[in-house]
Amino acid sequence: MPEENFAVGQRWVSHTESELGLGCISEVQGRSIEVSFPAADAIRRYAVNNAPLARVRFEPNDIVFDQSGNQLIVQDYQEHNNCLIYACQNDQGTLQVLPEQDLQNSIQFRDPGKRLFIGQIDKNKQFVLRRKALEYDHLSQKSPLYGLMGARVQLLPHQIYIAAQAAQRLSPRLLLADEVGLGKTIEAGLIMHQQWLAGRARRVLVIVPEPLLHQWLVEMLRRFNLHFTLIDAERFTAIHDSGENPFESNQLILTSMKTLLSDTVISSAVTDAQWDMLVVDEAHHLQWQAEKASADYQLVAKLSELVPAVLLLTATPQQTGLASHFARLRLLDPARFSSLAQFEQEEQAYQQITMLIECLLTATDVQSLMQSTHFNALTEKLDQHTLQKLLEPETFAIARQQAFRQLLDYFGTGRLLYRNTRQNVGDFPKRILQRYPLPEDTTEQPWPESDPRIDWLLSWLQSFKPAKALLICQQAEMASELEAFLRVRHGLRTAVFHENMSLLQRDRAAAYFAEQESGAQLLICSEIGSEGRNFQFCHDLVCLDLPQHPDILEQRIGRLDRIGQRHPVTIHVPYIEHSAQHHLLDWYDKGMDAFSEVQTIGENLYQQFSAQLQSVMVSPQDDVAIKALIRETRQQYQILKTQEQTGREKLLAWHSFDPAEAENLLAELESASRPIELADFISDFCDAFGIDHQSHSADTVILMPSEQMQQQDLPALPEEGITGTFQRHKALSREDIAFFSWEHPLIRSAIDTVLSHELGNTAFCTLTDERFPAGTLLIESLCYFDIPAPPGLHSQRYLPCQYRRLVLDEKGRQLTESLPSEILDPLAGRIDKPTARQLVSHARNQIELLIRQTWQTLQHDTQKWINSANHAVEQEINAEVSRLETLQSIQGNSLKAEISLWQHRQSQLLSAISTGQWRLDAIRVIIVTNN
Repeated sequence: MPEENFAVGQRWVSHTESELGLGCISEVQGRSIEVSFPAADAIRRYAVNNAPLARVRFEPNDIVFDQSGNQLIVQDYQEHNNCLIYACQNDQGTLQVLPEQDLQNSIQFRDPGKRLFIGQIDKNKQFVLRRKALEYDHLSQKSPLYGLMGARVQLLPHQIYIAAQAAQRLSPRLLLADEVGLGKTIEAGLIMHQQWLAGRARRVLVIVPEPLLHQWLVEMLRRFNLHFTLIDAERFTAIHDSGENPFESNQLILTSMKTLLSDTVISSAVTDAQWDMLVVDEAHHLQWQAEKASADYQLVAKLSELVPAVLLLTATPQQTGLASHFARLRLLDPARFSSLAQFEQEEQAYQQITMLIECLLTATDVQSLMQSTHFNALTEKLDQHTLQKLLEPETFAIARQQAFRQLLDYFGTGRLLYRNTRQNVGDFPKRILQRYPLPEDTTEQPWPESDPRIDWLLSWLQSFKPAKALLICQQAEMASELEAFLRVRHGLRTAVFHENMSLLQRDRAAAYFAEQESGAQLLICSEIGSEGRNFQFCHDLVCLDLPQHPDILEQRIGRLDRIGQRHPVTIHVPYIEHSAQHHLLDWYDKGMDAFSEVQTIGENLYQQFSAQLQSVMVSPQDDVAIKALIRETRQQYQILKTQEQTGREKLLAWHSFDPAEAENLLAELESASRPIELADFISDFCDAFGIDHQSHSADTVILMPSEQMQQQDLPALPEEGITGTFQRHKALSREDIAFFSWEHPLIRSAIDTVLSHELGNTAFCTLTDERFPAGTLLIESLCYFDIPAPPGLHSQRYLPCQYRRLVLDEKGRQLTESLPSEILDPLAGRIDKPTARQLVSHARNQIELLIRQTWQTLQHDTQKWINSANHAVEQEINAEVSRLETLQSIQGNSLKAEISLWQHRQSQLLSAISTGQWRLDAIRVIIVTNN
């Protein structure tokens, strides 16, 4: 480079040390120059003829900063004494003169055009990594299932179906009431994870029974990478004393109802905090009557008024009666469920709706439908548009499915309530009851020595070794005394679990029981052991006594009879012949099949027969009375089962699970997982950013920080490293390794790092291709459509494609389709950086022309892009609003707020999309060679 090109005061950057910032020539002497780099407090001296420097020149509309950090927009520039003087506009809109010597020293070039022309040219594989990050980020976020693929859970159809339904709602308010053991916690976790990633729920409060705090804490972290903060009374006090609201100390808060109700200061603090989502586990404990509600119900009611999204979890929604079931629905939609009497009337009408749906589904064509005895009643329930399509042979099949969905949507509690049963999910092991009649012991020894059931238990445990069993009894004192007796007096490996123990003690007991080799053979629980805890690795349950409510018995059995159970569940019941427990056992077994089938109508039977049951248990010798009770119970059981199968439960089964749709969702999730592409991306990312990575085993890698890391602060990469697998089945069997998916925090952090860093946004390569003459110049551009909108809008979903790749030749012709990346990348030849810089400098005018042509191509398509996105928004949201308005006309004004929310969302989306602009993210210059 000729000496006269250098002058004191000029600003240059170093090709080899770009991290030094903006350099200023401080001395020109003979054949050498001295350059000061004030940002790095460094000085370099170079030979004039081979200085690794690039002249910095800003163009009109470029944004620059002065030494004080003020932002300016370049309007024009002039040259004086070989130095540039910029005319800029400041924030107030006035012109300001800025000599290049006064430019900010710590300037970093991110614009690909600027970096290219000052000689900052990256490697081709870094350019490819950037393109992959753009592509994969777009593919993930565009999917309507975004947020559902990254959980470390088995993808079970009924759970994915419910989570996908919830994902379609802006602020889901749902009662998740699957039978015990079908995975309500997983469903809630999937919904939370989806809402969290979609940006709709950034502040989440989870309230669970105190015994389940640690289980929820671990499950949410291990399965969903959701880091909850546990707030108990002690932690609340510690944070509150510093003047901070403890419930605002983290985005995700886990606490117990016991903690919230222990002090009015705590309950006030939780309602003062702002929340996006509320989750309440074991919601059947919330008691309500028209004249009075329990303290926990009142607190949840207050929170439900304040929080947009609410999930209530219970396996026994009617455990305490229809009124309490109504009360829980009232928490979700108080306008819709304002009258208990009206709710009871609706319950009676469900059977008719079921008959209409069955009439619809069994019809093979229009003629058979019109001949049905229920046709006239059906026409009264459908809107005219759907009915008209239903009566046209060519649209009958599609309209029938649409009518089916409308009936489920418009009538009953289906929209708020999801309840799957083993019957509609299928594939569960059998339940087996084993009775052990025992004679009464008339000795006067203290308990437990005098109890024949304990003698039986000792004998049975000896013959049962080494298998594990769970024993549940009603009282904590009984559980504690029995465990000590078996452990101390008989040397058995036992553990105890009851409400008088601390959380840590309970967790240790559960962990000791779970150990396969040296763990406890028998875990003895009080009644709280029948809620929330999962022990499906065990398949034998001992009921030393029996609860008097069928739903509590179902909770006990459900600890073992749940998803993941691979063996028949055997319920062992020792009992004294002709005792009260004997009659209770017969009532459960012979009256309602409580041991062989899941009980869904136990509450109704208990309400009807509890007085008679108490009577026969007080007088256990009255065989006539117990036989009459069992006979009457059986008759009523058959009636209620028939009503259930043709009424609300049938409607709920249809609403809660669509096997065909669920299979489509699973196929889509499987397709979107792309584990091979993910493994390649992680490998390329680690190479580019200096992260140590090595193979652990098949489909499993170890990632470790290194001293060469270019990104020192990479969230989700622990200092000790992380081992992860790309295969779900392996992650499920190995809890010690992470499950890497496109939604894992580390992968999302890696993508964000690539796209927020300039690395890879320039490149230069050669191409041997007979279709082009040698010397042909091509430019490959990576662009994205930038929409200034909050993440919660999820605006990417509506774009035809947020990311776009363009390949243009010197004449402005598009070659994108004829040179796809999968063809171009393997053919891209390497070229050394000095040569690449010389070629870029030589062809600068041509390259700038190609960049302008790229912009013209993008701008030409922008309005079409926006119109397409707007159409997608209007089509989806208008359809949802129309559906809700129809539903509102049937159910009243309860949906007014939700309709307004959708309309506001539509307005926000259309406004945001209209302001979207294309951004040039990366440029690769391609020159065609002969070889």
